[in-house]
Amino acid sequence: MNAPIMLVDDEIDILKSLKRTLRLQHYEVVYTDDPRQALGLIQEYKPHVLITDFRMPNMNGQELIQEVKKHDPSIECIVLSGQADYDDMKSLINANNTFKFLSKPWDSEELYTTIEAALKNHHKNELKTQILRSNNAPLVEVNTIGNIIDCNYAYTELVLNEVNKGNFFQLFNFESDKCLDDFAERRIATLKSSGVLCQVELKLKTESSYLLIIKPLSSEEDKYPNFYQSKLGFLEHINRTDNSVMICLKIRDLLVKNIISNTPIYSDTFKKIIDHALLSEATHFSMLEISFDQAIFWLDSVQSEIEVHKFLDELINSIKQFFIRKNIQIKFSVSYTMIEPEQPLSEAIDSLVIYTQFVCESRTDFYMRYSQSLLSEKLNEHKVSEALFNAVDNDEFYLRFQPKLNLNEHSINSCEVLIRWKNTQFGANSPDYFIPLAEKDGQIVKIGNWVLEQACIALCEWQKEELEIQKVAVNVSPYQLSDPNFVQTMYSIIERYSLKPEQFELEITEHFVLENLEQAKTKLLQLKEIGFSIAIDDFGTGYSSLGYISKLPVDVIKIDKSLIENIDSSKSARDLVQNVIRLVHDLELKVVAEGIETVEQLEILEQLKCDEVQGYLIGKPVLLEEFTHYVY
Repeated sequence: MNAPIMLVDDEIDILKSLKRTLRLQHYEVVYTDDPRQALGLIQEYKPHVLITDFRMPNMNGQELIQEVKKHDPSIECIVLSGQADYDDMKSLINANNTFKFLSKPWDSEELYTTIEAALKNHHKNELKTQILRSNNAPLVEVNTIGNIIDCNYAYTELVLNEVNKGNFFQLFNFESDKCLDDFAERRIATLKSSGVLCQVELKLKTESSYLLIIKPLSSEEDKYPNFYQSKLGFLEHINRTDNSVMICLKIRDLLVKNIISNTPIYSDTFKKIIDHALLSEATHFSMLEISFDQAIFWLDSVQSEIEVHKFLDELINSIKQFFIRKNIQIKFSVSYTMIEPEQPLSEAIDSLVIYTQFVCESRTDFYMRYSQSLLSEKLNEHKVSEALFNAVDNDEFYLRFQPKLNLNEHSINSCEVLIRWKNTQFGANSPDYFIPLAEKDGQIVKIGNWVLEQACIALCEWQKEELEIQKVAVNVSPYQLSDPNFVQTMYSIIERYSLKPEQFELEITEHFVLENLEQAKTKLLQLKEIGFSIAIDDFGTGYSSLGYISKLPVDVIKIDKSLIENIDSSKSARDLVQNVIRLVHDLELKVVAEGIETVEQLEILEQLKCDEVQGYLIGKPVLLEEFTHYVY
């Protein structure tokens, strides 16, 4: 259900007229002729837009908006009043509390357009808040000329004493024009105060602001405030040929190793390390030092990639020997590119540095040739993430329902809901792809709430049709569990549809429980006390132990498909599953096996006293209208 529009006007006839006008466009409306009652109604109905008169007895529009903004700054306020009131509205304009002023009598089309614009603005501000709250990376919101509007704690930690500077471009050095629109392609900048090299990327754009994510590429111990001057000097002195090669080499985890070993590595810059490590007869190269643990190397001319690999073998071997003498073992992330004719070299350096960061994150030990396709893939992830922010409002998600067979009763009386996404630009996307993106960038909380609400709608439909669906299983992301409002939100959604928590089973991944045992225990206890059934999903994919599960308030263990797939051909696999089922039953918990695809697997699980099964043999995930065919 969409949030209603709140109307406040002391003239009853105007309220009735406004209500009729808005309901013609199917807006939900809440209204009052007493502004003193408005705050209570706002707290109850949580509207996104307030439309108020200005001149009213007891409390005028300015006073009302000021009070509303104290309780909920996100509400968009529209003032609908006489032309003569405009001089009295200057303080509202200066306080930036009002989205727009409209005069009476109003034009219906203008009113509709203004409301839609206000709703869109509210939605974008919600997205900004979601991202700022859920992302651990430094984030800053700026206006079109770079003035800082908002930021998260990670950003203040990054800029430290410079946080009071009001303009983003006062804090960072950029090589080229300061055009915010270009950040969608990623840019490299240097933090002026510390010389930390950063990747700057546009995360969200609205009509008046840009939300930027800052990813440090070096540490605070590095002092390279003149990186771009060094880069220009480097490019002036290299010898470019048709066979030139550029290499980016980064020593992984050197900061951590420095702390652990208590070795003053930072007294040795990368250049000093190279000078110590290489012999004078080594292959000729040029070097641009990026940080204490990262550098660009330039080879004037090579005959083949084999020659590049040979140079890297010698270089890395020599550097390793340097650190071995300090009793430090190191690993590298390496990328290189064969320079194309007419390729801008400054941009090539920036792209290679960013590419090496991706290589570093992947922890691969191979020498990786630069791939524009990987950068394009990462940029595409950014665009997909942007689309996810609007996917719920654009009605792009839908659910499929997979039946579960109760082996004790030989009936289907429960199911699991599975989310699917189809976007006009990106087509159909697998949950294995978009769910991790939504978890990383913060959309998962809103998506998870939508899934539960749609599950409630389905359950209500089945109740009308008198179908015996006793329980619906819903997957819960670890990031939802980390939301402080999660338990109350879940209960509120179910209560809205007059359903009971006992009708729902919340599936939590084993991996999250293992990594966050105490946090998981506290949150699961709260859910259990309300009445939700708790299932541990994917059991068998992590460091599986029923010992820790016995300490948690869970009801169901779901055995992962990987443990089931060979039980019809491997005695050891069958014995393992038998032992798991027996131990789970000893804990007085229920066992569900997933991924059942053969009759043989089903028969064995029934013999082993498994409680429920699901999989393609029982039924594929289907749309709501198709699910009723499974119920018997």
